[in-house]
Amino acid sequence: MRALLESDPAYLKAAFDAIRKQYGSVDIYLTKKLGMGPQQLATLRSLYLD
Repeated sequence: MRALLESDPAYLKAAFDAIRKQYGSVDIYLTKKLGMGPQQLATLRSLYLD
């Protein structure tokens, strides 16, 4: 169960690297592929980057 609640930094790096390679940036991925708007991006940033 613990494995489901943790994330391996190497896997996260690989995922972000793949997103940047395919889309150019995480912001472009979130807006173009997932359809997020400015308010949703701001919410994500406040939750995970501050």
